[in-house]
Amino acid sequence: MSNQPVIAITAGSDDDGRLYSDLVSRCGGLPLLITPDSIERHDQLGIVGGLLIGNAPTDFQQSTSLVLRDTMSRLLPTVFEFDLPIIAVGDGMQSLNIAMGGQGPVPVSDHEGDEDASTRHHIYVAPGSKLASIVGAGGFVRVNSLHRMGIRDAQRSPKLMTAAYAVEDGTIEAVESPDYSLVIGVQFRPDRPREVPPNFDNLFHLLVERAGR
Repeated sequence: MSNQPVIAITAGSDDDGRLYSDLVSRCGGLPLLITPDSIERHDQLGIVGGLLIGNAPTDFQQSTSLVLRDTMSRLLPTVFEFDLPIIAVGDGMQSLNIAMGGQGPVPVSDHEGDEDASTRHHIYVAPGSKLASIVGAGGFVRVNSLHRMGIRDAQRSPKLMTAAYAVEDGTIEAVESPDYSLVIGVQFRPDRPREVPPNFDNLFHLLVERAGR
């Protein structure tokens, strides 16, 4: 049996899921991909050591999201009970916010790109945040942007703190939990490494490292 820590990955499509699976594998983890087409893998959730919430629909009422909604509702209580690590990226941050009692996202402007050409913008990472510690420093950095919806303070879960925000309009770009050792969501896409500073890879390395403890 492999000694690699198992990372459950929720993703809205197989294409996104393969990208996250490759990332987890490169960091030394064993990916367990969960998409709307992979319900047969749900009986393996008991062996999970960490969770990567990938880009996926945030409207849990949509039929394409029912499998992911069900998985999140079944998996998160156990993840929280045992303080397992969670990293959420892209729309996954919005899903994490909803799952922890926050409101659904609202439309934002000037954050939209496409799969071939991301919009770029500056964010401010709060010094002293867990995110700043993981990536090496707080302050201003330039990241990618591929979303039409986002969250602001009015939508943020009271269980999450803002760890980074967009300089131009204050859209929340990262959240983290003060109550668990590693629960972090980022709105930008560190899984697209040429579009963000390279030290943001630390998020995935730390996820696998913590899952292996």
